[in-house]
Amino acid sequence: MNGAGSVPKGIRQALAAGKPKPEARKPAAKPPKKRPFKLTPYLAPEDHLHKAVTDALVRLLPESAVVQTFESRNAASAVEGAKRKWRGMVAGFPDIGVFCQGKAIFFEIKREGGTVSPAQQAMHARLRRAWFAVYVLVGREAPAQALEACARQGIPVRGRVAA
Repeated sequence: MNGAGSVPKGIRQALAAGKPKPEARKPAAKPPKKRPFKLTPYLAPEDHLHKAVTDALVRLLPESAVVQTFESRNAASAVEGAKRKWRGMVAGFPDIGVFCQGKAIFFEIKREGGTVSPAQQAMHARLRRAWFAVYVLVGREAPAQALEACARQGIPVRGRVAA
């Protein structure tokens, strides 16, 4: 069999006539499945909500009010967790405390869909038994909710949060 015999006859004729080589047929690709478009709302990270609540409280409560945050998220390592426990860190303590006019109010901040852990539930109940107000604030409305809670507890508020 010579070299010319190994090329199919139709291709040999097309090459001889100066026509381009026909391309091999590829199976048609299946079109991608169309998924319905779903617009989902922005979920602010809990740290951003925490900052927004703290900023609102500092700006809109009386200057005599003390706003304190408590960093008590899970430790990065077992060693750090042991150090925190050794120093007196208590599991489930709320994120923010407001101290004004002899009152203390505590706030737990949660993003949309966030849940209060069993340790937090137990600590909130313990604080309420000690006659402290504890509020769980959820989502983007958390700054406004915090100011409303302060007003309900008799702490004067100097303004409102814009929607």
